[in-house]
Order: sequence, then structure tokens, then C-alpha cells
Amino acid sequence: MFVVRERESRTIVYVDHAAERSDAGNEDVYPEFDPLTTEAGWSSAAALPEHFKISADGEVVELSPGQMVERGILTLELTQKLEDGAIIDKTVAEQVAEGLIELAPGEKLVGDRIVEMTLAEQVAEGLVELGPSEKIENDQIVVKTAEEEIDDGTLRVDEPFECVTGNFVATRTIRELVENELLTTREHCERALSMLGYEIEQSIAGRYSSGRELNLLKGYVEWLAADKPADDAREQGYLEMQIYISNVKADYEEFRRRIMQTMEGLD
Repeated sequence: MFVVRERESRTIVYVDHAAERSDAGNEDVYPEFDPLTTEAGWSSAAALPEHFKISADGEVVELSPGQMVERGILTLELTQKLEDGAIIDKTVAEQVAEGLIELAPGEKLVGDRIVEMTLAEQVAEGLVELGPSEKIENDQIVVKTAEEEIDDGTLRVDEPFECVTGNFVATRTIRELVENELLTTREHCERALSMLGYEIEQSIAGRYSSGRELNLLKGYVEWLAADKPADDAREQGYLEMQIYISNVKADYEEFRRRIMQTMEGLD
């Protein structure tokens, strides 16, 4: 096949499908050939490609996608690029870098994939805020143990009056402080003495609430007003309460004595 086209407009002006390449000049095949305004080429294909160039040796060569882009025949989409003369899609990473894809808060690139950040990464980015007693474990937010809170300074244990029990901070009783000899300074002793009255009240209230204590007292007064009948539950209930209260106070009086003794040894 022999083809002639205008150089400037690339309009085909002559085609001879039967012609075969020979040593004959272009003017011999197409008498009106003008090398200044036209160009001629040969092709062994059955049909001409839609877009082609004519090489220096007169071969009709189909334009590659890259050449068509360079000549403005094809326009690349924003998400496309040329690579080795071919039009391919840009990678996700390239589209992110060029602002064609915007990562949502909590997303990141891994290779060429958009994936969700781990909780630790979201915390580092300021997208998730942990409370003072929280931490990340196995990509979950969990509560720190008491020991961890003590280690990082978010929890203070008031020794010797408090201690860690399991995962909680517990208040030691006067009994624990005294029997375990935990009062080692005068300040400890003075503070323990100030706690005695409150702890006595709590010990009594644990068994006899203020309401129950009042009812027992009221029943005892009624028993007295009724001339003290024998084997009366009102008397028995009131006396049992008084015995319990006396025993509690006796126990704490012993604790008071031992605390005072400890203080004397610290002077």
C-alpha cells in the first residue's frame, strides 16, 4: 500500500492499496507528489492505522499512545500517566501524593492500599484521646492496672494508709496499720489517732445503722416504761448492741494505746 498525505494537515490525498514497495520514486507512483508539502509512505498492512507517522525510510508506523498524547491526539485523565509509551493508571500512592485522593482522618497508605490506622497510630496523630487511666492493648482501649497508674504517676498511693489490692487502691484499717507495724513516723501516728473516732463509728454503723440504733433505744425506753418485763426482746436487743459497741471501743482503745506507745518510741 502506498499513501500520500499533506505534511501540515496530515490529510491523506492519495492511497494505492495495490501498490507494492519498489525502488521507484514517489513521483513515479504519484506524479503530483511535492516533497515540500506532502509526504509518502509504504505499508504492508491491509488497512491504514487511524493515527500514524512516516519514518525516515518511508515506513508507515502506527503512533504509540505516548506519541498520540505528545501530539495532542489523546488527552490523559488526571488519574492516568505514560509509562514505557503506554497509558496506565497512576498508583493509589501517586494519586494521594498529587491530591487526587484525599485520605480520611484515621486512614493511611500501606504499599498501594488505603487502610485504617491502628488505634495506637490514631492516638499518636491526635485523632483519639486516651484518658489518664487508659492505654492501648491489642489495638483496644483498656483501663490501666493500678500498678501501671502508679508507675506513670497518674495514681498516687498514700502509704502506709493506702495499698494496692488487686487492681484497686484500698484504705488500710487502724487494725492493719497497728498489727503490721506500718506507723513509722510521728506524723503517721498522729494521723492514725485522728482516724480512730471515724473508724469506731464506721465499725458500729456496719452492724447498727443510725436508724436501727435509734429503734433499739426507743424499744429499750418503752421496755423501761413498761416496768421491765422479763425476757423481753427489747431489752435483749439493746443490751446486745451495747455489748457490741463496748467491745469495739475496747478494741480501738487497745489500738490507741499501741499507737501512743509507738509514738513514745519515736521521740
